[in-house]
This record gives sequence, structure tokens and C-alpha cells, in this order.
Amino acid sequence: MLAELGWVPDATTPTVEAAWWAASGRAYAQHTGTPQSVPAARPAEEDRTHWSKLGTTKAAVVDAARRALIDAARRQVCVGWHTLAAAAGLKPTDLSDKAREAILVAVDSPTSPHGVLLSSLVVASEHTPVPYFDSILKRLGRPHGLRPIELGQFRKREQSLAFAAYSPTSTAAPNERT
Repeated sequence: MLAELGWVPDATTPTVEAAWWAASGRAYAQHTGTPQSVPAARPAEEDRTHWSKLGTTKAAVVDAARRALIDAARRQVCVGWHTLAAAAGLKPTDLSDKAREAILVAVDSPTSPHGVLLSSLVVASEHTPVPYFDSILKRLGRPHGLRPIELGQFRKREQSLAFAAYSPTSTAAPNERT
């Protein structure tokens, strides 16, 4: 039916499910008045992180985190900051929550507003969502301000999409920049 309406798979919407999510995201944005564009990064604590004191750059940490999250998606697992920090050659204690949030926003920013959310794979202790996941969604122009149960469902759905996009048997090219 979508083909009859003119839909053709592309990098942004490689599957029918991705097309559905893209359309529902646009509908959500129209209904709530939420802009579809990614808001400019707000200057905050993450900008005060002294990357040179850590012996790295924010771009290098973002790249390492993205690679680690893609690897996790391929292995169909969630990861914590011990894994992401180690991938960047850092200790988890080197990064504040605001810096972590900024890193994950940067990891997901290269994708379209409806691309795969690798940040959904990051978990806190006891496999719970990181406390700033809703802020990440807001900064990426995604549905946010959800009730806890809805946020959990949204996160699980995004994890499933990430796992499917990076599955070794997937024929669709995921939205990635490596």
C-alpha cells in the first residue's frame, strides 16, 4: 500500500516500520507544536568539561561511544558508561551526567530526526534507563516529557529498532556515520 502512495525505501526509512515511525513522529510534532529540527546544543556543563585535561577531545569521545554503541547493537545488548568510557580511554567518573548527555546527543545527531537512537542502548545500574534519557530525546527533537511507563516503552521500541538495524541478518542499511 505504501508503494502505491509513492513510498520508496531509502537511507532514512529503509523499512515499512521506519516509514511508520517517521510519519508518526511528524504527526506528533504537528500535534504538539514540537519543531522537527534538532535544537541547537545548549551551552551547559558539558561545554565546561576540560577535554584536554582528560587527554582527548569531545569529538574523539563521541566517535568512540558511537562505535561502541554500534557494536552493542550488532551484539543485541545494552551497555553502561563503564563500557563507553573504556572505549574512549576514560573512566566513568571522568564524565558528569551533563557531559554524558551531550555525548549521547552528539552520537545520535548525525541521524535524521527519525533515525535509529543508539542512545537508547545506554543503561544505568540494574538495567534501568539513564536518568537524562528524556533530556536526550528533547534535545534531538523526539517525543519527550512522557510518563515513566511511556518513556520505558519508547526506549524499548528504540532498542528494538537499533537491534534490527544493526542485526547481522539485516539487509537494510542503518542510519549511521562511522
